[in-house]
Amino acid sequence: MLLEALSFYYSFDYNFPFDFGTNLYEIFEWAYAVLKGIKVLQYTTLFNGTDKETMEELLSHFAPTTLPKKTLIYSSQTKTSFYIILKGRVKLSQINPETGREYIIFILEAGDAFDIISLLDGEEHEVIIEVIDDTISLL
Repeated sequence: MLLEALSFYYSFDYNFPFDFGTNLYEIFEWAYAVLKGIKVLQYTTLFNGTDKETMEELLSHFAPTTLPKKTLIYSSQTKTSFYIILKGRVKLSQINPETGREYIIFILEAGDAFDIISLLDGEEHEVIIEVIDDTISLL
């Protein structure tokens, strides 16, 4: 599994959350979480029944990204990007304009995608998207 995780890590040209001095264990832990999350996707409603070749083709269009706890994702970001959670949790909520009280709509976790409608209709929606735990997502 170590070799698979490391080869996965080095197979991307994306900007990862590590610099040259990062120890190997941290890189392995991150790559392992991404690989585990991708395996989880095969059993979600969105990707259930997708064959391996199609799944690999779909995943080639995504980049794994780390979102620290308490990160806010603005609706302008979801108009152009599709987020799939691999590890961690994300809260979707709204504020009642009359009372100022926050209402939680969903708590999302590994395998869930969010604000797909914004991506499809190109509109910003009045929803607050907050990362609850340190999260790894496909973007």
